[in-house]
Amino acid sequence: MNPKRWISLVAVIAVAAVVLTGCGGGGGTAPVIAALTDRPSGVTATAGNGQVSVAWTAVAGATSYNIYWSTSPGVAPASGTRINTKAIPYIQTGLANGTTYHYVVTAVNAVGETAASSEASATPSATPPTPPPSSGPLIQAVFLGLGLGGTSPSWLQQVSVYTDSTRQTPIKNALVTMNDIPLTFNNLSSVRRYEGTLSIPRGTTVTLRVTISPPLAAPVTYSASATQYTTFPAVTTPVPGSTWSAGGANTVVWTAGAPTLGATYEVGVVDSFGRIAFPAGNVGFLEVPTNSTSAVVSAGSLTAGSYQLLVGIATAGMGSFTGGIPIPDTATGSGLWIGGFSAVPVTVQ
Repeated sequence: MNPKRWISLVAVIAVAAVVLTGCGGGGGTAPVIAALTDRPSGVTATAGNGQVSVAWTAVAGATSYNIYWSTSPGVAPASGTRINTKAIPYIQTGLANGTTYHYVVTAVNAVGETAASSEASATPSATPPTPPPSSGPLIQAVFLGLGLGGTSPSWLQQVSVYTDSTRQTPIKNALVTMNDIPLTFNNLSSVRRYEGTLSIPRGTTVTLRVTISPPLAAPVTYSASATQYTTFPAVTTPVPGSTWSAGGANTVVWTAGAPTLGATYEVGVVDSFGRIAFPAGNVGFLEVPTNSTSAVVSAGSLTAGSYQLLVGIATAGMGSFTGGIPIPDTATGSGLWIGGFSAVPVTVQ
């Protein structure tokens, strides 16, 4: 999702947060390095002339990755040849055309190494592969719970549908549903997306369906499903109404969300207009690995005034809108993002 879409999203979050009441305070602990729990996912191997490009979804908290490869299927860390890298994707060159290479990937940090990913394979060739067919529409969907970690959050859904990844032409006549409840298209020039406020119990499956009826063709339905988080983070430091000193470094502490598999924490500060004031740049929130429940917010980027501190747990990539739950047969950048946020009002002076 581009910056303008993200800013419009947090604007709604900020408006919802203003009406929320506070939660109790408490002390925090310094972040520690913990063992990684999420193995790399989405591993792909793409063949070229004498080379293979291996890609995967980044793991929160990883400092590097080990790629294990072999010309025999069933490759594992114990049997494969290891390549350590920080690059995603990694391109292995000098390979024999016509030979199939098999790969698994693990994530590494100072504590250790994760289990291996699923296996991906590719066969280099001097003949360029046939280009894939059209990748379909761009669909970016967000399902959020907004609250203070209580049992009755407010809900927000926003779905953008474009003809392709250039985002030039919104599709206005699609049928867009969340759990079979239709969302309404907002035709304002600054919005142009489908919106809703469907409330579902935590831990319940969220299913997105987008049905597009091309001219003179049968309708095509794109869908993806994920499970809403059972526990949203609850901010313990600062307490609601706290005052931050402009230019100071402020520690934010929260209780753990759940489940953490495939998730990151999202931390940001928005002003009364819903504009992102921290991190600087108005692009997205700060992503924090789920093996930590604290972060430092620099008030140096904040002028005096009233703000909302937002802390949430969300599908990995919500901060930058790269990742999420894949939507099959759609353009690159498509995805379904699930999350739950807590809001705390703070004042900077």
